[in-house]
Amino acid sequence: MRAFISHTFAGDVDPHLAQTLKEELAAAGIDGYMAEDIRRYDLLIHDKIRQAIDESGWLVAVITRAAQGSASVHEEIGYALGRDTGVIIMLEKGVEESGVLVYGKEAEVFTVPEFGAHAKTVAEFIRDAPTPRPPGPERSGPDAGRLLDDRGILSEKSDGFALNKHYARLYSGTFKGAEKPAFLFTACPRDLGRYCDAMASEFTEWARGIRHFDVKGHRIPVKGNDHEIDIGELAVIERQPGAPPDRDMLSYREFRDNGFFEYGASHPYTVRNLRAEPSLDLCRLIGDFWGFLLHARLFYQKIGMKGPLVVLLCIRNSFKLALGNYGDEVAHLEWSYAKSDSLGRPEPHTGRRHIRLLHAFDSVPEMTDQAIADVARGMARKMCNAYGQDAPKCYNSCGEFSWKLWEMAPR
Repeated sequence: MRAFISHTFAGDVDPHLAQTLKEELAAAGIDGYMAEDIRRYDLLIHDKIRQAIDESGWLVAVITRAAQGSASVHEEIGYALGRDTGVIIMLEKGVEESGVLVYGKEAEVFTVPEFGAHAKTVAEFIRDAPTPRPPGPERSGPDAGRLLDDRGILSEKSDGFALNKHYARLYSGTFKGAEKPAFLFTACPRDLGRYCDAMASEFTEWARGIRHFDVKGHRIPVKGNDHEIDIGELAVIERQPGAPPDRDMLSYREFRDNGFFEYGASHPYTVRNLRAEPSLDLCRLIGDFWGFLLHARLFYQKIGMKGPLVVLLCIRNSFKLALGNYGDEVAHLEWSYAKSDSLGRPEPHTGRRHIRLLHAFDSVPEMTDQAIADVARGMARKMCNAYGQDAPKCYNSCGEFSWKLWEMAPR
């Protein structure tokens, strides 16, 4: 645990108080950081301070008569509050009448001779209190594009497209070999900071406890009955009974400390159609992606992330699949053929080896039920466009998602 000590450098008293606070924090097992402790010549001074606050769970501001007019102390407090860092104000007695009770926070009022006792109280409070948000070195870290670029997920021409460490273990009874399709639903914050402890028992219990989502009276099941914890991430896994360990995953959900969230699978959206060719179950794919967006919203609400994010629906080796089970309720759309087509016309195929569909949300609060429904509709339409079709048929004549068709899909 680290606490950033904000104080003025004016005179001899304030640095001495800050050093006393640091010693009391150390006695409580807390690393007290002061800007003058570590010189970083590779960073500008304001960058160093921002980074240090980002890496701290708490900021303790020592405000004396000398400090009440310090712009830097108030800027540090404001920055910490904006990053959801816990802020504690230690205020010299007599200063409160000057209107320096910062941001309406209740202060620990002290006198200089008794400062050590008050510092001990603050240190013990921080030691015993829950951290306002888990600190992390990448709170202002790389943006989503950098991570996704590194994985190759943004380029459909990349050999690494839609690949991750779980791909080899994804089991498929329909496909053999390395060219099996893989489906990835991805949610990635623009700010890849440390938002949660994916290894904490509280979080793993929460993640495993999400079993379904209710959408317009329909239950969308969530897969996963086992979990594997790696450094900074939790994978909740659905296994194939009796499959070899190197290929035993039917699907997985992966949560990372930095807010990255992913669902991956190889099997549930591929079926054999009446022509005995592999077919993409569009209705189920969109229904489950809808549930994934609800899941992502719940995840970000759980960890307190409110900023912008990007969501992706990716299919690896999409060219292997015909487009099927996208409904037959919109009868006037004669260009689109359902699996039950009595004329035996083939289902459409795509010439694209991989498919990547992307949508950016400006913020988590923007992820309303209506916004999520609109994104699901848009993804269905784009998927059909990739197969040379104008619009999906898993929506009825009123433009609503046909849950009847979704329920009819093999599950």
